[in-house]
Amino acid sequence: MSSATAAILAQMMERVVTEGTGTAASVPGVRVAGKTGTAQGSGEFPHPWFIGFAPIDDPTIALAVFLQGSPDLGETATGGSVAAPIASRLFSVWLGLEQ
Repeated sequence: MSSATAAILAQMMERVVTEGTGTAASVPGVRVAGKTGTAQGSGEFPHPWFIGFAPIDDPTIALAVFLQGSPDLGETATGGSVAAPIASRLFSVWLGLEQ
């Protein structure tokens, strides 16, 4: 894809984290891009996920967090409520902001 298209996509993914379904993936002082999702499988519980990268201007980490649906997560688990907080923690550790 062109660099212009990539920049637009990164901007849209940043908005997911700053004001959308992925706010729980935010990291103070770091521009994070991401996308949440909830996949419906053949089972009764949804599979929440989050993909993202950081920092936006010079990424050093890209990740995908996928959780298999289970009774522990519940029937209402979403990527924003379950996977995004895990992503935030992974970003923070990778970037040396916490241990």
